Amino acid sequence: MRICVTTFGSEGDIQPYLALAGGLREAGHEVVFASIDRYAERARALGLTYVTVGRPWVDRPAAEATAAFRERNPAKQAGMFTRLLEEDLAATVPGLLEVTRDVDLVVSHAFNVAGTAAARAHRKPVVVGHLFHNTLRQRRSSPFGIHLGSLGNALMWRMAEAMTRQHTDPPLNRAVVAAGLAPWRDILFRSGHSELLNLVAISPSIVPPDPLWEGRYLVSGYWFTPPSQFTPDARLASFVEGERPVVVTFGSMGGEDPREKTATLVEALRRSGRKAILQAGWGNLGEGELPPNVLRVGFVSHDWLFSHAACVVHHGGAGTTAATLRAGVPSVVVWHLGDQPVWGRILERHGVAPRAIAHTRLTAERLSEALGHVLDEKGFGERARKLAERIHQEDGVTTAVRAIEGALKARAP
Repeated sequence: MRICVTTFGSEGDIQPYLALAGGLREAGHEVVFASIDRYAERARALGLTYVTVGRPWVDRPAAEATAAFRERNPAKQAGMFTRLLEEDLAATVPGLLEVTRDVDLVVSHAFNVAGTAAARAHRKPVVVGHLFHNTLRQRRSSPFGIHLGSLGNALMWRMAEAMTRQHTDPPLNRAVVAAGLAPWRDILFRSGHSELLNLVAISPSIVPPDPLWEGRYLVSGYWFTPPSQFTPDARLASFVEGERPVVVTFGSMGGEDPREKTATLVEALRRSGRKAILQAGWGNLGEGELPPNVLRVGFVSHDWLFSHAACVVHHGGAGTTAATLRAGVPSVVVWHLGDQPVWGRILERHGVAPRAIAHTRLTAERLSEALGHVLDEKGFGERARKLAERIHQEDGVTTAVRAIEGALKARAP
C-alpha cells in the first residue's frame, strides 16, 4: 500500500509523524513523508522518502508573535496564530495535491488541514492523527481539562466550538479552498476530523479514552521514534556528570524578550541552588552572559537530554510533555497557549508536576518555589518513573499501524 504521511508545524508536530511513518514502512508499506523543508534531513536520516511541500520555512515576525502570545482570549489567540501560519499552510496545497494523487491513503495531522483537504480533493481515504485531545468533545472533561459535570462539560464544549471557529475557520479555509473544495465549518473540532479513523497519539495511561470517542477515536499510545544516537560534545557531557541538572526548554514558544525571560530563569535557578541547561529554542533563551552553573545549548535530542535531567521546566506542549513522561522525570510547566494549560493540569493530577504557571505570571520567586517543591519531594520523581514504566510497555506506533490497516480492510469493497 502506498501511503502519504503529512504534517505541519514545529518539532512536536513532526516527531510523532516521523515515528508513525517509520512504523508503516517497517510494516511493508511504501511511505512518502510530505512536509515543510525544516525537517527533511531528520526524515531522511530515518530512511524515509521525504517530499518538501510549500515555500521555505521562516520564523514569524517577533512583533506579530508577541501580540499573539499576549492575547488572553484562547479562541482569539488560536485565530491569531492560525493567521500567522495560514499563508505557509496554504502554500503546501499544490505540492500535497501532487504527492497524494497516486497514493492509497493519506495520514494527516489534525492541524494540517491542507493534507486532509488534498486527500478529499482526490477522494482518497484519510486518517487524521491528533496529538492533543482538547478539540475532541468529551463527556468526562471540559475543553479546559477541568471536569464540570456532564451538563457543564457539554455547555463548555458548545461554547468553545462556537467561539473558536469564528477565529480559526477563515484562515484554515484558505487551504481548503486552495484544494478546490467548498469551505468547511468548525474545522478544528469537527469537519477536519476523519470519517474513517482518528488516531489519538497519547498514552491511555495519561488520558484514558472518553465514552464519546468510542467507534471514531482510538487512543493508540504515544508515537516515539527510536532513541537517538546523539553524542554530546565534551562540554555538555561534562556538565551532566554528577548532580543531575534542571533542563529548561520552551520549544517553539517565543514572542517575548529573550533576555528578560533568561534573567528571570537564571535568578530562579540561583535561588534553587541547582545547575541547569537552557535549550535556546525558537525563543532564543540564554542570550547574554550566563553564570557558570547554567549551560546554553541548541538542538539536543529530548530523549537524551531529558534522561539526564533532575526535572524539566517546559511549556507544556504535547510533544515535550510526552518526552518528559517517557524519560520518567517530573516537570514544571510554564504554559503559553492552546492545549498547554490542559497538559499542565494533567501532569499535576498524575502527581508529576506542581501547579502550572502561566508565562504571563512567571517570576523568579514562583519558579524557584515550584522547583523546590519538585526537587525536594521524592514523590514527584517516583511517580514519574512509575508512569514511564507503564508508557514503555505500550507500543503506540504498532497499535496505530494495525488500526490503519484494519480500517482500510473494513472499508474495502
